[in-house]
Amino acid sequence: ATRPAAVQPAEGARRHRRPQGPGGERRTHAAQRQLGRREEERLMLRLPQFGIETPSTVEDAVRLLKTPGARVVAGGTDILPNLKHLLDTPPVLVSLAAVSALREVKVEEGELVIGAAVTLTEVSEHPLVREHAPSLAEAAGLVAGPLHRNMGTLGGNVNLDVRCRYVNQTKFWRDALGGGCLKSEGNVCHVVPKGRNCVAALSADT
Repeated sequence: ATRPAAVQPAEGARRHRRPQGPGGERRTHAAQRQLGRREEERLMLRLPQFGIETPSTVEDAVRLLKTPGARVVAGGTDILPNLKHLLDTPPVLVSLAAVSALREVKVEEGELVIGAAVTLTEVSEHPLVREHAPSLAEAAGLVAGPLHRNMGTLGGNVNLDVRCRYVNQTKFWRDALGGGCLKSEGNVCHVVPKGRNCVAALSADT
């Protein structure tokens, strides 16, 4: 038996597709990419917008830090995650990467001098630190992991911002508590009920 021939649409006739239900609408590639970007933006922690200054001397760095709201950045292992959590929104970051005077380790008049921008790895391995401050060298070598020690600086570790499990979270998470706490946007302490002083702990290792 022969198969019936397929019926061809008349010349000039339009092909009609059956309408799709609400959950089965046909999406173009562009629409799919847009949905993907929206989902990505929802999940990613992005840095807020800010300016960046790169002074080459201590004097210039001090001058730039007089800008209202300016913050200093060296290794960035602490401040950058905090900025992603919107714990601060500084208008400008002053980078110490080009200030060579803060990268020195030397002995002056019998005293060990370590620049604030010396990395923790350099502190732990430098022969002068090992000779004059072996306990400091050992402590610096035990901070976090190798990647953090390669980026983090001695000055940043000494001046590390205090931490609290109720504030070092995303803004969405803090808002779910009712607007943060004494350390961030709120006026309550979730650690000490009815407390009026922040009890966040210093996490410095050196």
